[in-house]
Amino acid sequence: MALRNGTYAGLIRVAPVPRRAPIGLLAVRADQHRQGVGRALLTHALGELHRAVTDPAWGDVDASNTAAITMFERVGARRAGSNIEPVRH
Repeated sequence: MALRNGTYAGLIRVAPVPRRAPIGLLAVRADQHRQGVGRALLTHALGELHRAVTDPAWGDVDASNTAAITMFERVGARRAGSNIEPVRH
């Protein structure tokens, strides 16, 4: 969960599945969009997965959600069929 100025800003849920952890949910409050909250949550989760030697992670991103696709691609994600795989470098 992310807090910003003591207020809930967003959350990320990653299922602890060995070898290919699914990112089940990444949500940011509407009033916190475009402020780096989602990217910070995603980067933190990928760092923790990398340290736990769980690679790669994956998640579904709605094809119409261009903001989410852009965010995932900026952290190094690549499309793999209908999934997107964020890769920590």
